[in-house]
Amino acid sequence: MPSATEGRETGTGRRGRAPWLVRRWPTMLGVATGAYIVSDMTEGSEAALVLVVAALGYIATAVLDRQGLIWAVVAAEMVAVVVLRVVDVDPVPVLAVVAVALALLGAVRHRWGPSRFERLYPWFTALFLVAGLVGAYADPVLAATIVGTALIGHAVWDAVHWHEDAVVSRAFAEWCGTLDLLLGVGVLVIVLG
Repeated sequence: MPSATEGRETGTGRRGRAPWLVRRWPTMLGVATGAYIVSDMTEGSEAALVLVVAALGYIATAVLDRQGLIWAVVAAEMVAVVVLRVVDVDPVPVLAVVAVALALLGAVRHRWGPSRFERLYPWFTALFLVAGLVGAYADPVLAATIVGTALIGHAVWDAVHWHEDAVVSRAFAEWCGTLDLLLGVGVLVIVLG
């Protein structure tokens, strides 16, 4: 029979669980955020904005070349979304144009190379932007199917960022990946259910 000390050392005792939960705070936050967004959806296409925000946030952080800034970048995007909605402007095309401008700035600054990961960066950004734009304006069923699938794809992209410890902080990649996966599955359940 293992002692209480052994349980704590291996993480199986009561005290051993708290540090795991503390380390997985981005996952817990992603689950909470995703559950909240899914609970408020009616068609699923509403999640298109999440794709555009993610694409812009990642490309902006890549151009700035500062992993830790991603939280501030996304916070600024959320403020911009609120302001744009208050003045009755659709935030999706505005954020998409900013993302394209930043991708071009990254090209001018020679940010997209030499690694394969960096060379692919603007192309993946474009893919998620197009999915977000189609998802925002297409027929609801088609839009939600594209958005749900693209969100799951972005969760994979988040996992690559987490594994490579590149562009965004690992905590953000973990949070975003959890959110994207939950949201993508939720959107597809709404559409196909």
